Amino acid sequence: MSRRRSADKHIPISIALPRSVVARLDQVLAYKDSRSAYITRAIQTKLDARESFELKEVTTSRLRAELYHRTETSAALKLALNAEEVNSSSNLSEEV
Repeated sequence: MSRRRSADKHIPISIALPRSVVARLDQVLAYKDSRSAYITRAIQTKLDARESFELKEVTTSRLRAELYHRTETSAALKLALNAEEVNSSSNLSEEV
């Protein structure tokens, strides 16, 4: 009887990892654990988190910083974002 084939075929790829990362990974894995399986789970977790991203969960200051650092953000908008950051920071210090 032949083995059943996987519906999601594994494709071999080659990646380069820093030696220190491989050493840390090997410390975490048991002798018979698979590096490939571990890395697959890590990538899937990261991709799943990205797909379930909720904008309302991001803080206003983080959104402001992300917008400020975009290359297409105009100088005028950066000036406004800076002013808003300063304004919100001073409001926080007044509340304390």
